[in-house]
Parts: sequence; structure tokens; C-alpha cells
Amino acid sequence: MKKSLLLAFFAVTASSAFAQLNITTNTTWSTDQILTQSVVVSPGATLTIEEGVRVLPIFIDVDNNNVGDIYIEINGSLIVSGSPCNKVRFEPFEETTNK
Repeated sequence: MKKSLLLAFFAVTASSAFAQLNITTNTTWSTDQILTQSVVVSPGATLTIEEGVRVLPIFIDVDNNNVGDIYIEINGSLIVSGSPCNKVRFEPFEETTNK
């Protein structure tokens, strides 16, 4: 009984950790984005990231391989509207020495 309950708990925990945000319509990010899950832009949809926006993935390592598991997958279109004076930045949410 205990093994079954533990396995069921792990399955629920793992499936929620692999959750992703599916962008299916044109979407614009005009403020900083803290990513707590992966982002998938569907075919036919466009993700526009306006100038000055920071995209900050949180380090989540579900499979314990010391590599983060948050990603952005573009199956549609991506427009990054930064400028030399007002860049779009992709940077970690927290600085660490081993990531």
C-alpha cells in the first residue's frame, strides 16, 4: 500500500513539474516575465517580446541532472523587439555558481 501511494504522489508531482504554458494566439510580453514553466508557441501564433523586457526562468531541475528544465519552444513565430539602447534580456532568475 505504501509503495502505491508513494508512486501516485511522485506521478502527480512530476506531471505538474513538466507543465507548460501553451501560447495559441498572438501574445505580447511588455513586462518582465518570470518563467516557472516552459513556454510553447503553437503554429500560427506569434510571441512578441517588447524592448526592455527581461525573461527570467527559474531554475527547476526535475530530473536532477544539474541542467534546468524550463525552455521556450517556438513552433510559430517569435518577434524580439529590442534595441541597442533598450535590450530584451534572457537571464536566470537567480544567479548561482553551478548553473
